[in-house]
Parts: sequence; C-alpha cells; structure tokens
Amino acid sequence: MKPENGYTYLYNLNCGGDEYTDTFGNIWLQDNTNWSTSWGDKFPDEVSPYQTSQTSNNYLLASPLFRTSRFGRHALSFSFPAKPGDYRVELYFIEPWYGIGESETTDYEGLRLFDVAVNDSVYIKNLDVWAQARYGKPYKRVVNVHNSGDKLKIDFPKVNAGQAIISAIAIATENKSGELDDMPDYSKNVASENKDMWKSFDTDILTHTPDSLLPPRSDNSITVDGTLSKGVMTWKYNVGVAKVYALRFRYYNPEKERVFHVTITDANGVVYKEDDITFVKTPEKITKRRNTSITTGTQTNAGNYVVTLTGEGIDKMLFDQLTIE
Repeated sequence: MKPENGYTYLYNLNCGGDEYTDTFGNIWLQDNTNWSTSWGDKFPDEVSPYQTSQTSNNYLLASPLFRTSRFGRHALSFSFPAKPGDYRVELYFIEPWYGIGESETTDYEGLRLFDVAVNDSVYIKNLDVWAQARYGKPYKRVVNVHNSGDKLKIDFPKVNAGQAIISAIAIATENKSGELDDMPDYSKNVASENKDMWKSFDTDILTHTPDSLLPPRSDNSITVDGTLSKGVMTWKYNVGVAKVYALRFRYYNPEKERVFHVTITDANGVVYKEDDITFVKTPEKITKRRNTSITTGTQTNAGNYVVTLTGEGIDKMLFDQLTIE
C-alpha cells in the first residue's frame, strides 16, 4: 500500500471498515454512505444496509485493511467527487471465503467472477481473485481513468459467479506543476458516521438476509446429471423447500469464451428465469474445470424444474453434474 511516487492521493477508502492508519502513515477513511451504496439501502427496516454487504475476518494473515471487505452484485457502488482530469485508481482485493484449509489440489477457480467499471466503462473483466492470489492474499489492480464529469463511480455491472468483493480503494492524481493548486481536499471535512461503526457490527447477528444475496453456501446441496441433445444441454431437478436457489455449473471449455442462454422452467412450463451466462476458457488439460453460478432470481416453490443451456459451441464443452443449493 505504499503510495506511488509522483502522485497526490485524494482518497483512501477502507471498504467495509472504520478509519485506519497504515504503516506508511496513510489514513484510510471509514466506508459509509458518504462513499458507498448497496442493495441493503432499499430495505432499511428489514436489514442493515451495512451488514448485508460486509464481510469481516480477523484471522486473515494480512494487513487490517484486508480483513474487511464489501461484497455484492450490481447494486454495490462507490462514488467520489472529482474534477475533470486524469486519475490513478488503485483497487485492492482479497479472497476471504474460498480456500480455507485448501490442499494443493483444491481448485476454486471460477467460483467468483466479476467485472469492475469506472464511470460505466468496464476496466477489469471477469476478475477471479482466487485465481490471481489464492485465499487470504492481497491483490492489487491499477487502472488509469480520464474523468469528464464531476465524480468517479466504481461499481460491478456484471457478476458471472458468486459475489463481487473489494477491500480498499485509493484514488490519486499525478503531480504536475500548478495543476493541484486549486484541487479541493474532498475528504477533509467528511466525518465518520460512528467512529467504530463497523467494529460494533462484529458483535451483532444478522437474522435475515435473502439467500440469493448472501455469500455462497454449500450445505444441503443436490447434484444432477445433464443430457445433451440437438444442441441443448438439459438438467432436471426436484426441490422440497420453497426458497431462492443457487445453481453451479462446473465445466470444461478449452477452445474459447462462450456465452450461452439459460432458462429455468417448472413442470408446467412457467419460465422462472432467462439470462445469458459467460463460460470462460479453461486450461486444455482434460481434467481442468472452471465454475460459474446463477441464482433462480426469485423464490421457487417445492417441485420439479428444468434447466436448459443453448448456444453455439455447446457440443464442444463438457459439463459435470449441476449443483443446486
């Protein structure tokens, strides 16, 4: 987290955490509604807008800055006032869930895939934090952005698997003679909502959060085999409890990235979900697999369901059992 020489840092944000001073003396601001929004903001009476999108793990062997993160999908967003100009945006990530107690043969690649956009332009596509750094190890990406408006917005417009996740954000501008003389200190007078807000959340218990928006869970899952016929891959499954379900595809795709159309229907042909899923390229070794996931989107009743995948090149791929949980 050492500052880059030749730059003035306008913002350092501790995503999902309180104000923190690192070993270089940099002050990382508390993450609060001055900077971020999430899906939980829409349900203030039912759930905490903070707790529903934050994860904390004090056992991670990394800087305290990486022991908290914000997670979510398209509704998670960060916004920073900024004059028109060129900016260096530093994005810090860590994988806090996948890989605890993993062995050398454990493969979590593809369980978390998400895009990162700045001002509605995608700068990082299909980021897989585990594939880049494995469990519990910090990972940094830097993007250079030209801002034409009055703010820099960072969000995650497409999540192909799991949840988007981020630990910290830093924004800087290059030191050029005279250009910083009238640059306002945007963060100077922004107060914390509560000095130890995030720390106090660690003692609270979140009693109800929609399953489709929580971190992935693997208990009580079922698996079913699929069949390929006339360019359509089909899985049939039965569930006994009404809820939102996650569907996890494990696949082999050695040629190129492919986009398939997925449909989930019930026994009466009622369509519960239609969407497009990206299946990234896998290593050529036949034993290698990747994963991608979707949810049913809305609660499905107990009963029988059919999942179909269609698209060009589906016959050139291999699919393991579909996992429903």
